[in-house]
Amino acid sequence: MSARVEAVASKALGGERISADEALVLLERADLVTLGALADLARRRLHPDRVVTYIIDRNVNYTNVCNAFCTFCAFYRPPHHDEGYVLSFETIEKKVQETYELGGNQILLQGGHNPELKIEYYEDLFRRLKTRFPDLWLHALSPPEIVHIHKVSRITIPETLERLRAAGLASLPGGGAEILVDSVRKRMMKNKASSDEWLGVMEEAHRQGLRSTATMMFGHIETRADRIEHLAKLRGLQDRTGGFTAFIGWTFQPGHTEMGGTEATTVEYLRTMAVGMGGTAATPAALLLLNPTEEECEFKLPSFTESASWDVVIDTAHPIGILSGFRLPAGPVKVGPYQALAMKRVS
Repeated sequence: MSARVEAVASKALGGERISADEALVLLERADLVTLGALADLARRRLHPDRVVTYIIDRNVNYTNVCNAFCTFCAFYRPPHHDEGYVLSFETIEKKVQETYELGGNQILLQGGHNPELKIEYYEDLFRRLKTRFPDLWLHALSPPEIVHIHKVSRITIPETLERLRAAGLASLPGGGAEILVDSVRKRMMKNKASSDEWLGVMEEAHRQGLRSTATMMFGHIETRADRIEHLAKLRGLQDRTGGFTAFIGWTFQPGHTEMGGTEATTVEYLRTMAVGMGGTAATPAALLLLNPTEEECEFKLPSFTESASWDVVIDTAHPIGILSGFRLPAGPVKVGPYQALAMKRVS
C-alpha cells in the first residue's frame, strides 16, 4: 500500500470525511479488499444491527417514445417510429394488479420523453391507479422526465412536482443522472436535462417533502475523476437536503446501442461501488451520508446468504446495497490491517 493510500485510508478509518481528491486516490490506487473493508466499516458504523430488508416492486415503462436521443440507450424509439408505444391505462393497471398478487405494492414508473404526453396524462394515470390501489406507492418519473414534462406543459418545475404529488406521486427515482458532468453528458445525449437541472429537480422535490434515490451509470466514456465529481455533487445536495434514501450504480450495457463499446469489469464495478457507497468515512459522496430512518427507506434490499468459510465481506447493507461474497483463496492468507477489517468467520 502506497504512503498516499495509507494516509487516506487512515483518515477514513478514523471516521474523518475525505475530499474528492482523496476519494480519487482510493478509487485509482487502493486494492479492492481495502476499499471493501473501508466501505464495510463505514456501513457498520451507521448500521451496527446488520438488518437488511427489501420491498417487492415492479418496473413499468409506460412509453418508449423519446426525443432525448441518448447514444447509450437501446430502449427508446424516436417519435413516429413504427415500434414506438404508449401503454394503455388498462395495461398499466393489469401490471400493477399482477404486482399486488405477488405481494408487492410499489411501482417504479419511468419512460421516454414523449412529446405527446403532457402533465394531464400523468395526473389522470396517477389518480386512476391510486383510486383502484389506494396503498400503491408510486415511485415515478426521473428528473429528466420532470424537466421534459415541465417544458412540454409550459409550467414551472415546482408546479409540475406539486401537481404530480397531488395526483399520487410518492417519491422520485434517481434515473437519468448517468454522469453528472456536462462535458460528458453533451457527448452522450442531445435533448436531456443538464447536471444542474437534474440536481435542481431533486432539490425542489426534497424541499416539497418528496424522498428520492440517486443513481450513476458508469463504464462508458467517463473517467474515474468524472465519477468522483458526480458523487461529490450528490453529496453536496445530500448535505443541503438529506432527501436521498438510496444510491444505485450500474455499468453501461453496450449491446444494441449507438455508443457501443465494452462493459466495465466486475472488479471495476466493485471498486466504484465501494467508493460510492462506503459511508461518511470512506468517500466524498457516499450516500450513506443520508443515514435515513427505517420509515424513510422505500428501496430495501434482500439479505445475502452466508456460507461456512472465510469470506471477505464487501457489503453495504440496508439501506444502500450489498456487495458480498468476494471469496478469499483456500489456505492461509496474509492480510494487512485494513484488509483484516473485512474478515469475519461465518458458520
